[in-house]
Amino acid sequence: MDNEVSLHSYRHEITYAGDARLGVGEHKEVYGPTEKGGIAQQDEAVSPLSSIIAQVNQHCDITLTEEDRVFLEQVGDEMLQDNQLQALARANPMEQIRTVFEKRNVEAIFSKMTQNQKFVLSFIDKENAKLREIIQNAMLNDFYKRANSPSAVKSRR
Repeated sequence: MDNEVSLHSYRHEITYAGDARLGVGEHKEVYGPTEKGGIAQQDEAVSPLSSIIAQVNQHCDITLTEEDRVFLEQVGDEMLQDNQLQALARANPMEQIRTVFEKRNVEAIFSKMTQNQKFVLSFIDKENAKLREIIQNAMLNDFYKRANSPSAVKSRR
C-alpha cells in the first residue's frame, strides 16, 4: 500500500438522542474544535472569580463580597504584568509553576494591600485636602447620578 490507509474496523456510537432543532428566531453560539482537537470553551455567564468566591463562601468560615472579587481581580491583573511569570506559564505545565505562582500571588496581594493602605493614609492626611476634595467631588457626582437613575429609583419601591 503506497501512501494509503486501510480501515480494519469502524465503531459507531450515539452520543445524543432527541430534538436538535432551534425554535424560530432562536440563535445559539456554535463552538468548534480547538487547534488541539478539543472542544472550545464557551464563555461562562459566571466569572471564574465569582465561582471561586462562591466556593470559598461555601467551604470556609468567611464570607467574601463583591469588593473582595474586585480586589482579587486587581491582584490578578497586577500578576499579568509580571513578564517573567507569564513566560513561565507559557513554557511549563500549570503544576510546574504552582510554587512560583503561589509565592508571587502572596507578594501581589500584599503589594495591593500596601497600595490601598497608602491611598487611604493619603486620603485622610490633613495635608492632602485637595486630593480629598477632588475624590469626594467625583464620587458625589457619580453617587448622585446613580442614586437618582431609574434603576435605583425602582429598587427603592
